[in-house]
Amino acid sequence: MESILLIHLAIAIALALFIIIRLKQSAFLALFISTLYYGLAAGMDLSAIVRAIGDGFGGTMRGIGLVIGFGVLIGQLLADCGGVTSIVNGFLRVVSKRRIPEALTATGLVVSTPVFFDVGFVILAPIARRLARLTESPLAITLGALVIGLGTAHMLIPPTPGPLAVADALKVPLALMIVGGALVGIPGAFLALLVYRLALKYLRWAPEMDEEPITIEREVEVKMPPFRLAIIPIALPILLICLASIVPIVLGKEVGMAGKILLFLGARDIAMFLGAMAAMGVATTTMDRMAIAKSVGDAISSAGIILLITAVGGSFGSVLGASGIGKIFGAALGAQVSPILAMLLAWCIAAGIKAAQGSGTVAMITTASLMAPIAPYIAINPLWLAIAIGSGGLLGCHVNDSGFWVVAKTGGLSVKGGLKVYTVSTAINAITTLIFILIFQAFLFR
Repeated sequence: MESILLIHLAIAIALALFIIIRLKQSAFLALFISTLYYGLAAGMDLSAIVRAIGDGFGGTMRGIGLVIGFGVLIGQLLADCGGVTSIVNGFLRVVSKRRIPEALTATGLVVSTPVFFDVGFVILAPIARRLARLTESPLAITLGALVIGLGTAHMLIPPTPGPLAVADALKVPLALMIVGGALVGIPGAFLALLVYRLALKYLRWAPEMDEEPITIEREVEVKMPPFRLAIIPIALPILLICLASIVPIVLGKEVGMAGKILLFLGARDIAMFLGAMAAMGVATTTMDRMAIAKSVGDAISSAGIILLITAVGGSFGSVLGASGIGKIFGAALGAQVSPILAMLLAWCIAAGIKAAQGSGTVAMITTASLMAPIAPYIAINPLWLAIAIGSGGLLGCHVNDSGFWVVAKTGGLSVKGGLKVYTVSTAINAITTLIFILIFQAFLFR
């Protein structure tokens, strides 16, 4: 019976990948069909399957639905009102020419926390290209630095949807996921940048082969909010969530009225709502009411498919848990696999799914659904499993990934150049972040 469940699980994953890759259908449909297949093949009662699907879907939406919605809204408004460009300029004003790649990585880390990777890259790529000309450095360095910063935050640090979904599935407190993702992601990103710059010496960057002509970038004066305002919608919710997490530690059980207010403001739905309101306030400095309304509408449309995929991933995990495979597989792992091997397993599964079907978010959600029933049986803080999943999702970024084509076409790269910039830099990033995970898990948040 145990081996049969594992076989059906493998078939369910393969079925999802087949529907996404070969049939070119939505990940939402693929995950739902695979969930149904597994529940039926595992011999679950029909009513139990329906109940598990509803519980998983509803539980996920209840846990992170509003957070994702407000996070997408913050990113859309900052992108449309010029706030992202303002943040970039703010970082560049305080660095020398020699440190421009580091500044681009830092910018990517900040910008991609609320803004999607592809949106952030489209906005920042022209700046990276101009800076490459200014510093007379290979285009690969500035674009690669940007990819590393954006990719790290996109995969490791909430409120980006992928890390949010993984944290929710593995029951990791949001504040802890933010702290842990930043703790691993920041040094991992800068180490990846260092290694990538060294690797470029062996990749032999050749502009005539690796770059393609791009439409002339016009220098346009764009209205931007000041940096001090543009950074507020990102910093405010993170600060509130982190403050709320330490209230019980500082004030104990009797938190008092001030503590209750902080706990209310730091509740993730409220904190993200306040961030979204701050973003709307920032947007009023450069946009009229109609433009803001359109931006809000675009954000709601973008959030819809993300919420559906995330929630159906919750259904998949719920059906897995109801089938009992978590106890079977978890007991085996608990007896035979060390925590480090469990993290490597999560990392490899995420990397394999990412390489196969292209979407980092789908890879993270699917892997989290697989690991959630197992996590209670592994002697490790689930934070490290969650971050390992995000790290693994950075590996295997190639031509089946929409991000690859965004980087190549927006950055003015050939397919060969795109592989050198996008695929290589993210692969290095996956390894450097894994190194810091293995180091930090030995003595932090145990």
